Amino acid sequence: MRDWLQKARLNKSLTQQQLAEKLGISESYLAYIESGARQKKLDLAMASKLASILGLNIQQIVKYENQSK
Repeated sequence: MRDWLQKARLNKSLTQQQLAEKLGISESYLAYIESGARQKKLDLAMASKLASILGLNIQQIVKYENQSK
């Protein structure tokens, strides 16, 4: 489970649907990413998009990803 992703999304007052639209993916795919069922290793392109939208930097995302293992 990527709790950090859900928290970051909610801190920006975004629904899954809104974030998915900004990412150019479906809401269900984003839900799978948040749950950890998809992109078990978050790819750089997705991490970069998330960082930009959520106001994070790549280093923070890498740290969160490493902590969630």
